[in-house]
Amino acid sequence: MADSNPRTSTRNWKRRWRILSRVLNERLVVWLLPILVIGTGGLLLLLSHQIDALYREMALQGASLQAHTIEEVRQIYASEVVDRLKKLDIHATHDYASQERAVPLPATLTIEIGERLSKVRAGAHVRLFSEFPFPHRSERKLDLFEQEALTHMRVSTDNTFWRIENYQGRPSIRLALADRMEKQNCVDCHNSHPDSPKRDWKLNDMRGVLEVIRPLDQNVATTHAALLYTINGAVMAYGFGLLGMLLLLQRVHRTSQKLRQTEARTRAIVGNAADGIITFDQHLRIEEFNAAAEAMFGVTAAVVGGQSVMDWIVDGDRRLRDFVYHKLMNDDDSSSGVRDSSEVRVSAKSLLCEVEGRRKDGSTFPMSLSVGIVRWREQMRFTGIVRDLSDQKRTEAALEQERSVIQELMLNLTEAVYIYFKDEQSRFLRVNSALAKKLGVKEPQDAIGKTDQEFFPDDYARHAFRDEL
Repeated sequence: MADSNPRTSTRNWKRRWRILSRVLNERLVVWLLPILVIGTGGLLLLLSHQIDALYREMALQGASLQAHTIEEVRQIYASEVVDRLKKLDIHATHDYASQERAVPLPATLTIEIGERLSKVRAGAHVRLFSEFPFPHRSERKLDLFEQEALTHMRVSTDNTFWRIENYQGRPSIRLALADRMEKQNCVDCHNSHPDSPKRDWKLNDMRGVLEVIRPLDQNVATTHAALLYTINGAVMAYGFGLLGMLLLLQRVHRTSQKLRQTEARTRAIVGNAADGIITFDQHLRIEEFNAAAEAMFGVTAAVVGGQSVMDWIVDGDRRLRDFVYHKLMNDDDSSSGVRDSSEVRVSAKSLLCEVEGRRKDGSTFPMSLSVGIVRWREQMRFTGIVRDLSDQKRTEAALEQERSVIQELMLNLTEAVYIYFKDEQSRFLRVNSALAKKLGVKEPQDAIGKTDQEFFPDDYARHAFRDEL
């Protein structure tokens, strides 16, 4: 038989996968706990980031809505109020409070709205700043955020710049909205105003920036409370889930240990069994091949794995194939269908017969084959126990030869030679023809079971019995 087999590589890979799976199962509890903890921590961290992003987005939307609302009010005031009042000889100025026929400039109105909002909500501000401030506001210094906002809007078409930072010791969102001159009357007003710092304004020029500052203390507190509530709920849920998982894994681990111990004992028994043990599937493919079978056939389990068990039986004895086919077609445990003969016994449970085995080197030997059925996970497996009958056959042949020699001696020796065999009670087991004639019986078998006392005087019989002892 050849050592190589196309199924050997697949068989080896399956064994390696089983070993890897066993190692993974043994380490499952150790590995799964940190994985669950890390996964839970990662999920909570992601949740925290999502909530943080949500509250930032909500803060941005609120500040943006406020800024656009103020901007719309200012534009409506400029176009619908200030322009009409000019016709009534009422002018707009920053110091309108000291004049009778005057109203605040749109920018002044915006600043005063911001001041009133600051009184209603501490920390909230609405401001206007520009690269070209009016003379009465030229002394105001811009902070870093305002400088960055002007730089951003000067080089970008994006009219919005925002950031969340601490402002006056409180977490706040600061949003800057570009104030562009989109109407010609606005451009004309700024170019003609006596206090205007610049007289060459054009449409869509950025006159200044509207800034909205909104404290986030309440938002942060609400968000943190929601986050804490969510985290606590998630931790409790994961805690109970983890506890249940650990209990389940502990139970599975104990069961797995028992199974491994049982498997180890079974493998030890099978591996050290004096008889060869071969397991194969319904397609007669070899799955297990113990050490005794390896020695018997002169081949290793790695080589025969996946091969047909019929390859190792002379002439592919059909009795084994018929037995397997019978079991597949009649999958029950009943005792029906029992067939007996001098060579084979096939029942619903087992097969027992003598076959000729084939070794790796091609030599053959007589062996007994006993096949039983094992059901595992709704699949049928077969276990064959094989025993080398070579020594037994040689012993039987030697005994038969001895019997033939003795028979010839007992039949052909002269009448002067008496041959007999007795048991422990001095009863004849076998006598030759000469002794039968001496005893006075017609045939040698007539003396079987009798003693000397039935043929000779008592003194002679007792003397003969003592000699035999």
